[in-house]
Amino acid sequence: MDTSTKLVTWLPLVELWLENGSKTTSRLRWLNQEEIDNIPRAGPVQFVVADIGLIPTWIPLTICYDF
Repeated sequence: MDTSTKLVTWLPLVELWLENGSKTTSRLRWLNQEEIDNIPRAGPVQFVVADIGLIPTWIPLTICYDF
């Protein structure tokens, strides 16, 4: 499957994928609000915007705090 054109078809996502076809990760567990708040404090974060009907948009690490 050509993942460069693979669309998000439901949320929440079960897995994420890169344009080169690699699966990046699978969900391990749900996070609570405190855990989510602490993630950016640990260092740069790789954000991904996933909207139904669109290709996931990977936000560059260099702008993660601006994002």
